[in-house]
Amino acid sequence: MTEIGAEISTSKKSVADYTLEIRGAWQRAAQSIIEVGQLLVSAEAELTPNEFRSLRRGLEDEGVLSQSTITKLMGIARNNVLVDPERVPLLPPSYEALYNLSRWDSGELQSAFSEGRIHPELQVKECRPPLSAAPAAVAGIARTVLFQVEATDTLKPATLKKLKEVVSSLSELQGIKVTIKTDF
Repeated sequence: MTEIGAEISTSKKSVADYTLEIRGAWQRAAQSIIEVGQLLVSAEAELTPNEFRSLRRGLEDEGVLSQSTITKLMGIARNNVLVDPERVPLLPPSYEALYNLSRWDSGELQSAFSEGRIHPELQVKECRPPLSAAPAAVAGIARTVLFQVEATDTLKPATLKKLKEVVSSLSELQGIKVTIKTDF
């Protein structure tokens, strides 16, 4: 009986063991989300439009996926930056977060990966497309965004010049118009 007790205690998992297993399972969630999206994209390509509609309706009727979720998963799967196998371990395990990331401009998304801004702990609200990506994300919808910059102290001429340069550089973004007004 002592040997069995000793055997059981040596097979007990440690906190580190559980942490490793849980982390692995959690990271597989992002891969599974991408896989489902890729299956949907493949089905759309291979099935007739009527068959694909039937698949979508069946998934919704069975309570597996809503139409909105299907659309989002397909958008995720079509984003080549997100589905890069080397980047998948860095992704948050949330289809809403991944969908928000899929709406980013690919250059901005690649930069975010390079700078370490994309990681598994990202929350959905942190994954919304940056302002520079907004025109692509909401194609055809006009928006007005007003920024006001107020100096908390008197600016030196060199600082004011640099500020104007930085703000003016925003006009290089597609669909952005910059107007600079200075009050003294």
